Amino acid sequence: MDINNKKGLSKFISLAFVNDKEILVSRRNSIYIYNHEDNNSKMVVTLPCSFLMKLILLFPILARIFRSEIRYSIILSETIFLIVFNKKFYEININEGTFKEIFTVPRGRRPLSITNVFDNSNFDSGLYFGEYFQNFERDEVNIYRRIANQDWEIVYTFPPGTIEHIHSIICDNINDCLWILSGDFNSAAAIWLAKKNFKEVKPVLFGDQSFRACVAFPTNEGLLYATDSQFEKNTIRLLKNNGKDWVSEILCEINGPAIYGCKIDNNFYFSTSVEGNPEKLGKFVKFLDKKPGPGIIENYSHIVGGNLNDGFRTLFKAEKDKLPFILFQFGVFTFPTGENKTGLLFTNPIALVTENDKCLIFNIKLKL
Repeated sequence: MDINNKKGLSKFISLAFVNDKEILVSRRNSIYIYNHEDNNSKMVVTLPCSFLMKLILLFPILARIFRSEIRYSIILSETIFLIVFNKKFYEININEGTFKEIFTVPRGRRPLSITNVFDNSNFDSGLYFGEYFQNFERDEVNIYRRIANQDWEIVYTFPPGTIEHIHSIICDNINDCLWILSGDFNSAAAIWLAKKNFKEVKPVLFGDQSFRACVAFPTNEGLLYATDSQFEKNTIRLLKNNGKDWVSEILCEINGPAIYGCKIDNNFYFSTSVEGNPEKLGKFVKFLDKKPGPGIIENYSHIVGGNLNDGFRTLFKAEKDKLPFILFQFGVFTFPTGENKTGLLFTNPIALVTENDKCLIFNIKLKL
């Protein structure tokens, strides 16, 4: 990847791929389709929100504080996409320019990820997500599935005292299972293996920050994942079964916690975040914390790319800005969802000393 060959899509956030030429992007509370070949965008739909929310969205710094921007979408069909905005799920039709509200997030602002499960003999097909909210008391945590039209059902509940929240549910059609990544601390940091429509759910590895993860990819060799800890050094790892037990093998160290990742062809990309360690700070002082946690090597978000054969390396990095972590968000790059056939790596910088008002686009047609 030529890290100098990049361009910016000003004032847009990349969300999900439509096809090999087009990608769904957002600006404030509006959705557009961007064609990267002719560098044009067209509006699809504007989602409803209050006057106060519209005012917040006018000012990027306020949008950062209130986490108000549209930052998540997932493809449902060639013309239908799910959008998460303002604690609600919307289904939009990109051909008709229409939308309908289909769900209200019960706890938290939104799930960290939503998984489309299909071709898995152990689970009913459909959209799945786990609850992601602040839960230091470890109340029960639910997993939801969309069953039909606008209806959702709880398909599994972690009992009280088990975990704090769910980072991701990973559909693994190689092993015919779902992986559940939970966090954050002590025994709540775990990788769970689920089968038989959640009749079997067991922790494979738990109780250590090396098992705390947000993003993972099933491969023939095992589950590729990156750790997500602000407390200790982070790594890219491979979880595999040696015939008797599941073992987590270190592949390489990375600069900090990895919350987001994507796969393009046979290569995998992770972004590391810059965040603090506010646990020892006071109830209010923690909101002003600007000191990176011990798990962050340098004050930069790294984009790390590679594969199991050639290894991984940092391809690009950007410095965290000077604003506090909790109030103004971690320094990180996010990625759009879906199958990427564009030959380009779309990234969205947050709280970084770079073009924060741009989706940064890298040419990755060259070999890593």
